[in-house]
Amino acid sequence: MDGWPHLVPPPSDWNAINAPPEAIRALGVGPSVVRARAYFMLGESLLRRTKAAEQDAAIYSYVMAHVLRPEAAAYINLGVVLRQSGRIAAARSVFNQAVAHTPGVSAAFTNLATLPGTAPEEAAALLLRAVSLAPSDGISYAALAGVLKRRGDHGGAQAAHALSLRLSPASGTLHFGDWRAWWLAFYERRQQQQRSTDGIQYQVS
Repeated sequence: MDGWPHLVPPPSDWNAINAPPEAIRALGVGPSVVRARAYFMLGESLLRRTKAAEQDAAIYSYVMAHVLRPEAAAYINLGVVLRQSGRIAAARSVFNQAVAHTPGVSAAFTNLATLPGTAPEEAAALLLRAVSLAPSDGISYAALAGVLKRRGDHGGAQAAHALSLRLSPASGTLHFGDWRAWWLAFYERRQQQQRSTDGIQYQVS
């Protein structure tokens, strides 16, 4: 599949996937750019599902979106659903592709940094890159605070935490040590926001 790892087979029965029938029909209609968008949007609709069949359908949809029309979000959001489904090694491979494919997108670095098993030194370097790319995005500062705290850099951690609170005041009710809870709360708020009908949305797991 155009250099992508063979992650999952296509769903044996698309009708068994809990998705709008029109979204399924759109997968086979129109030129490649239109079909790529249809696959991507289907993956988006399945992104936070917990059933294995729906997670696999999301993975397959993101892969097909990339095959038909390579997009950075296909790498990033594919990595998110791979992480959610417990495929950590595959998620790391895909997030590394995201970093290489889109070195100007902060979400690629943030997702790789916060993946379980990333060494603290590597995570700190990745998050510093993320905040340099998106200095007004509090989510990366919150993650950086957690990494710096684990490394023993309490001064740097406190400074990063203060920046995350200033950029996202709603997180002020969380204690300093609760950066993972802050991360999840921030992500859920983003998911509830109105999405652009044209733009690609980069997700954080």
